[in-house]
Amino acid sequence: MERKLREALLDAPDMFSFRDEDALIYFQNVRRLNPESPVLRFAINWARLMEKELKKRGELDKETIEQCEKLANTVGNSGFTLGWATTVLIVYWEYGYKYLTSDRDREKLKEKDIPSLYMTDEKLRDLQKNKAIPGP
Repeated sequence: MERKLREALLDAPDMFSFRDEDALIYFQNVRRLNPESPVLRFAINWARLMEKELKKRGELDKETIEQCEKLANTVGNSGFTLGWATTVLIVYWEYGYKYLTSDRDREKLKEKDIPSLYMTDEKLRDLQKNKAIPGP
């Protein structure tokens, strides 16, 4: 499975496209919080594969999204894994909101509100200060 993933990623972008410049900056905080996270690696690879398909086809359908998810997921099939990876991509990936949210999700979360979910430097410091995560 991992060999297939490596092969599929050869002609994929090196990193997925970010929603905006702030998303790129604050995504680095997410990576600092979880530098070796297999779930984060899954999210990154899933977005890279979807972006590769998007470039080829101009659009993504549900089947393609699921195929990319299955190929990128080397972590395991838990709801937590998929939910966490999906959330990361909805918040930071340029196409996450469009392709990974349902109509029900869109009732609760408007695209304009997504930047409020960024892991800002202030949020990171607060987590470290409250010892929710290790400090620098």
